Amino acid sequence: MLSLIFILLLILAGVVAGINIVKFSFKRSLSTAQRLKVVAGCVVFGAAPLLLSWLGLSLSKQFDCEVYAIIFQCYKAPFLSDLVTYMVFVHWLAIITIPFALMNIAVVVFSLLARRFR
Repeated sequence: MLSLIFILLLILAGVVAGINIVKFSFKRSLSTAQRLKVVAGCVVFGAAPLLLSWLGLSLSKQFDCEVYAIIFQCYKAPFLSDLVTYMVFVHWLAIITIPFALMNIAVVVFSLLARRFR
């Protein structure tokens, strides 16, 4: 349960940091390359839960974990059971991260276009 709370706090911190970075890039005069780096960061932020789920499934295959209902049981490495379970089901956080990432990308692209057509 503690690791789930940690993951939720990490996603919340990412949302807040992403909004602040986009506000900074919109108000300040950043170069086009720097704005594209912000867009790349937003894409990584939006895809992070899906990548974590994919990594969790790969980890479960590597350690021959079995699924019982919605819980993974790893017999080769029992300490990984909870970690793999949380990693596989973290994709539900994509409901939060993808819309925020898309909004941030839209703001950065808008600021790029506004800078281009001044």
